[in-house]
Amino acid sequence: PIIRAFKNSLLVTVVGVFLNITFSVLAAYPLSRPYFKGRAFFSRFIVFTMLISGGILPNFMLMKSLGLINSYGSIWLITLISTYNVLIMKSFFQNIPIELSEAASVDGCGEFRLLVQIILPLSKALLATMTLFYMVANWNEFLNTLMFIGDPKKYTLTVVVQEMIRNSSMLTDAAFMDPEVAKNMTGEGIQAAGIFVMMIPMLCAYPFLQKFFVKGVMLGSIKG
Repeated sequence: PIIRAFKNSLLVTVVGVFLNITFSVLAAYPLSRPYFKGRAFFSRFIVFTMLISGGILPNFMLMKSLGLINSYGSIWLITLISTYNVLIMKSFFQNIPIELSEAASVDGCGEFRLLVQIILPLSKALLATMTLFYMVANWNEFLNTLMFIGDPKKYTLTVVVQEMIRNSSMLTDAAFMDPEVAKNMTGEGIQAAGIFVMMIPMLCAYPFLQKFFVKGVMLGSIKG
């Protein structure tokens, strides 16, 4: 079960992070452009979503109507965008000098090309940070998996580890009543092993992303 759950969590995390970054960038970039009409309204609208949640029952009913119950699509959709991260991206994009965009527009560069070839390359530190944030959130996903995934074969690692910890607690309780159980009890070892397995991807990913956290952005990009 651990290996299968590890693969499930890896799938949820990889696809989830890709969707998170893609849609967060597509949401933040227009809001950062001064010439985007309705920018103030949409900025306030997404902030409003931070104050009032949709609720568990409406989310479940929505996923059921979309046919996404017992599918990872429900997890990806419900966690598609983090408003907090979108606001961070928006603020970062706004700090990139508008002169770069104006110069690119004069040379015939469209908005999509401007985003892909100019804005994103200058935002490597931001993207690395957001990738780490989303990676941790997706890897530690627990509540949505319990709500929307009913097939134990599709459980992610967090759910399986939680079940292991619960079962090991039951073993501990039984050990006080039956000495024979106590001899073979390995509850604490199972807990430690499960938690260590959960930490492996984060420990592997962080060194590759760390170098972007200390890099300056836009240094020397504009001269004269």
